[in-house]
Parts: sequence; structure tokens; C-alpha cells
Amino acid sequence: MRHNSHKSDEIMLATATKVATKTKPLNPSQLHILEMFSFCRSQQAEDDLKQVLADYYAAKVQQEADRLWDEGILDEAL
Repeated sequence: MRHNSHKSDEIMLATATKVATKTKPLNPSQLHILEMFSFCRSQQAEDDLKQVLADYYAAKVQQEADRLWDEGILDEAL
């Protein structure tokens, strides 16, 4: 369910932050991502942000795989 008011988003962000920090404090990057999601006003915006994050991490995995390949650590046998 999407909330239309900014105040509702702020309350949800504060609540999520409190719940998350009871188990383990969130680092600044995690807090920033959580805040970015609070600006999503539609399912499409949320899906787009998730895709951006997925693409970023997919590129990082590919870079690491390429590095391992170039260094001979990873090959066709693995």
C-alpha cells in the first residue's frame, strides 16, 4: 500500500529505522538507501530504484569475475 503524504513516509522511515537498529545499527549507506525508497511515490518508481541497485551490484560482480579470470584464478574448469 502506498501512502500519499510525506508525513506518513517520514513516520514509516523512522519506524523502520528504529526496528532495524534494535538488531544492528544501520550504516550511513543503508540509511541513505532507506531514505531514497521513501521518495518512491509509485510501484514503478520503487521497481526502477530496485533495478538501478541490482544493475550496480551485477556490474560489481562482473568486474570481480573479470579480475579473477584475468589473474588466472577463475577458468573454464570452475
